[in-house]
Amino acid sequence: MNISIDILNGNGNVEGMGTYESGTPVSIIITPSPGFDVKHVTIKDGDKEPVQVEKSAMINLDDDGAIGFDITTGAEDMIVGVYFYVSIESYLQTKTSIDVSRFLQGIRTDRNIEYGADVDSIGDIDKKLCEADLYMCLSSLPTTRTAAKDADGGWSHQGEGITVSLSDKQGFIARAMAVYKKYDPEKYEEVEQSMQYKKTIVEYSYSRPSDSKEIIAEFY
Repeated sequence: MNISIDILNGNGNVEGMGTYESGTPVSIIITPSPGFDVKHVTIKDGDKEPVQVEKSAMINLDDDGAIGFDITTGAEDMIVGVYFYVSIESYLQTKTSIDVSRFLQGIRTDRNIEYGADVDSIGDIDKKLCEADLYMCLSSLPTTRTAAKDADGGWSHQGEGITVSLSDKQGFIARAMAVYKKYDPEKYEEVEQSMQYKKTIVEYSYSRPSDSKEIIAEFY
């Protein structure tokens, strides 16, 4: 009998395809491509109805995301279908080169999105709002004002931290605000008021003899 592999969605590598004797235990090993995860697997044994196997029933094999499970061959050919998908976490990470893992839980919680949710199951507006939330989070990162750092793609590593240029922070805020204004007016007003307050503090700092750019940088 033969075991064949069918990629139902997404991208990844699946091991276990081949010709076997009936009654042979076979390990199916699945490794998602970067940015993808495994949602479920279907096993079709001959003319029988396909059986769906959830990821939670599989075994984690390594830190690279490989998972596996065992099947025993029967008398009929078997087809193993694998459904890869992009999670909301992976989707948001594609929006920047900066590691955004520290922000994801807060974004999911605010938008009532479950951990590991399939991005295709999330509405377009909610996806845009999650992106906007991410941009606002990125705008809160420390600022560097040196020309060398500004020229380095808008962000750089400094020891264990990350800094972004002032111009990129302003760009993050502008993109977020455009989305909020269209799809979440309440959030737009909240951010607008917060920015106005910060602007007032900066203007006050300039009016004092001891004003400094270090104070201003803290508010961007």
